[in-house]
Amino acid sequence: MGSDANLCNYHVRFEIETEASTGEVLTYYRAAKIAPIGKGGLAVNVWEPFGSPASPMDDPKENGGRRRIIVELQDNYHDGGFWDLRCL
Repeated sequence: MGSDANLCNYHVRFEIETEASTGEVLTYYRAAKIAPIGKGGLAVNVWEPFGSPASPMDDPKENGGRRRIIVELQDNYHDGGFWDLRCL
């Protein structure tokens, strides 16, 4: 969770290992019934990390078709109110 001028921003990032493409993962999480914190919408981003140094996980051919994908969920600009110190 971050903040900006008494507004709360919620940010979740996690890594999965899958045979699905980034497009398939994005479609899955956009269709999932993940409730936003407030009235706004939930942003979903996915991407494949490219590490340095390269590891076998970076090449799906070397890992039986599986790849690492980062999934990021973000819900921004919620009024934290005067008393929520997390949002200062």
